[in-house]
Amino acid sequence: MRAERSGQLALMDALVFLAIALLICSVQLASLAHDVERESALSERMCRTDPSCLLRVLLPASIGIEVTVPIDGGLIVSASSAVSESLAAEAAAVIEGFDAARFDELNLIMLAIAENLAHPLFEVHLLLTLRTYGDSESVVRIEREPPRPSDIAAASSILADCKSWTAVVTLLLQPALLPEGRSV
Repeated sequence: MRAERSGQLALMDALVFLAIALLICSVQLASLAHDVERESALSERMCRTDPSCLLRVLLPASIGIEVTVPIDGGLIVSASSAVSESLAAEAAAVIEGFDAARFDELNLIMLAIAENLAHPLFEVHLLLTLRTYGDSESVVRIEREPPRPSDIAAASSILADCKSWTAVVTLLLQPALLPEGRSV
């Protein structure tokens, strides 16, 4: 009988030990999940103010709406087209001699995507720089208004590097002007 009782006590001790171990593990996991969530939120907040991070997120983002550009019977940019693909198509069309103003609707959509990714206290400007083989250069500005002279952070990425031309997109972040009487 004593052997049976000591076996039951040993089993109860093991169950109590297991319950305590499970409690400790669940507390540690909850703490780890909280730390990962906080780090993710911090990383997202940092990305919203870092032009190179914003550009890495913006370029593969899809347009989200089908747009017809009025060139050669209509260039249809599908809703699933990436921003980088759309900018490269615009660059190719401008190099071929089409007016960049034909892309205004598409450019405003891409600018809105960039503005939604950026922190609200920053204005976003996009520049599409086209360099031809003969070193001539043209710039397509994608913005609501020209940047003011102030602290501007920028990041660039090569979109297309063809034999006769290169297209580079530059994202500019500029602190937004607050209306009078408002402060941060």
